[in-house]
Amino acid sequence: MGDTYCNYSQDRLDRAFEQVKSSFDWKAPIDVWVRKRDQEIIAAAVMYFTTTPIDIVEETDMYVRIKADGYRAGPAGDH
Repeated sequence: MGDTYCNYSQDRLDRAFEQVKSSFDWKAPIDVWVRKRDQEIIAAAVMYFTTTPIDIVEETDMYVRIKADGYRAGPAGDH
């Protein structure tokens, strides 16, 4: 995926990550449905904040279900 997050402002990355992170623990794994049109910015935000890529595990016409290991389980995590 490379440095895809570099194409977005900090504000846009923050807003995108807010949509998918756990409200209790931002380092937790991610498993959510998002709009397909937001998939690219969300993938960039997840990579930026967690250093883990997203996996698309299901999709409909308008939505995709994404999963990511999350910061704690990723390479930058506090393990």
